[in-house]
Amino acid sequence: MDHDRTSGEGVGPQEYTLVKLRIHDDYIPAKLKPHVTSSTPGVYLAAATLRPETMYGQTNCWLHPDIRYIAFETRLHGILICTRRAARNMAYQEFTDTYGHYTILAEFLGSELFGLPLHAPLSHYQTVYVLPMMTIKEDKGTGVVTSVPSDSPDDFAALTDIKNKVKRKFNFIFEISLVYFFFNKSRIYVKNMVFKNLWYYHMILYQLLNLNHMVVLLLQQFVVK
Repeated sequence: MDHDRTSGEGVGPQEYTLVKLRIHDDYIPAKLKPHVTSSTPGVYLAAATLRPETMYGQTNCWLHPDIRYIAFETRLHGILICTRRAARNMAYQEFTDTYGHYTILAEFLGSELFGLPLHAPLSHYQTVYVLPMMTIKEDKGTGVVTSVPSDSPDDFAALTDIKNKVKRKFNFIFEISLVYFFFNKSRIYVKNMVFKNLWYYHMILYQLLNLNHMVVLLLQQFVVK
């Protein structure tokens, strides 16, 4: 098939691992409650990652406030929330009952989901929260990003922005009900890590020394100025 292309020969599909971040049952959005029954395995934000081996370091989940997300029901994985494009791709990978077709149960702006408590598989923390990130692209992955600041400079920078200049950078008004200290040097575990070069070692060391004072805000109400 590769030689049949008029251009782009040698380019293959990008494979992602889907990470299901379960919304706590008491916080399922009102739009979805009529669709949740006793047989529903759960309601999940469907995050796509290229590095599933880093999931032990998840601290939160990122959504873009202005991207429209949809919820659709799958055959085996409960109700998933992601972008429309990602739902279509999954429908062609036999995630739904009818090949290539999916039914939209509800639609959300990313901003409507901020502050939701989630269970992140394999994470050190029992609960993580949905926070805003402005650099997410609707046509990449699922539009849902899981945050691992110990391994991603982008995640580290975004959390620093939220801590230091939320109102100025994002132009949002938040009602803050909780300041949750996710990062504590004594609770970060680095096991069996192979540092490929000196730069990577310094990046990890820098983060371990500075994350102790970083805070993550639980956002209950979101308003755009």
